[in-house]
Amino acid sequence: MDEDYNQANLLFTNGQRQAALDSYTAFLDKWEPQRDAFGDTVNSYNKKLAIAYNNRGQLHYLNVDFYLAMEDYSQALKYNQHFAVAYYNRGQIHYRLGSYQLAIQDLQRALAIEPNFEDARSNLMQARQDLELQLQGKSSSDTINALS
Repeated sequence: MDEDYNQANLLFTNGQRQAALDSYTAFLDKWEPQRDAFGDTVNSYNKKLAIAYNNRGQLHYLNVDFYLAMEDYSQALKYNQHFAVAYYNRGQIHYRLGSYQLAIQDLQRALAIEPNFEDARSNLMQARQDLELQLQGKSSSDTINALS
């Protein structure tokens, strides 16, 4: 397991995006179904699965495959509910897709886990501002439609 995991991480670190994506997929396909066999080491196992999903999600994000990236970040959180970076990453995609309320929720979760996560803090402020603008825009158009 460690060899497959380390190989995928090495490719990711070296910027070999497609090879890393393929390697993470192979790792997850091979090792995720065997999770229950790890008994006492399941927490360590879950952390590796979470990191693999998060990193593969990052590769999907870089390929502008936002929905695949979100699926992977959600899977990462399934295996490690205290993974602030995965909440942050998923929040970033929600933000880019204009789902500001969902972005805010994920960024708040990231900050609850890691209160000093400055990128999450600044992006949370931006998401709140953009949500407010979005709501004002809807309110303005609703008013215009009502007057027409």
